[in-house]
Amino acid sequence: MATECHEEGLVTGSAPDGRALVTVARGEACHSCEARGACQALGGPTSDLVVAGENPVGAALGDRVVLTMDEAAVVKASAVLYLIPALCLVGGATIGWAVASARAWDADPLAIAGCIAGLAIGLVLARIIGRRLSGTRTFVPRITSIAERAEDGDTK
Repeated sequence: MATECHEEGLVTGSAPDGRALVTVARGEACHSCEARGACQALGGPTSDLVVAGENPVGAALGDRVVLTMDEAAVVKASAVLYLIPALCLVGGATIGWAVASARAWDADPLAIAGCIAGLAIGLVLARIIGRRLSGTRTFVPRITSIAERAEDGDTK
């Protein structure tokens, strides 16, 4: 059976496609991630994260909810987000260095330019692939339960 990741958040709005917008404290969402230190060291945001999740339980604005997503989908999404730009960055630097070396030029400036171009291409590719993945149910978190209703504070 597949392992699932669970996270609590607060419903703060709704998306045009009917999904609920859930605000999750990034620190809570990332506490079990092995790369959390590197993420912040690289300038990743430490503020809240807003996620659009399927809402089959009918959560309303202000409800505290539990979001669930398949662990394999989280790993795949992370690979898209981090590995593709990193591989493109290294590939761009390598191509820049190879071109400069073949022409007997100083390799550093062209390797740096290739690095920047590769990173830009990688970020664009990650965004395109990420948008395609977000359209598939596997990569969309879903609200599985309401932890606390907004109007009366009762917990389930």
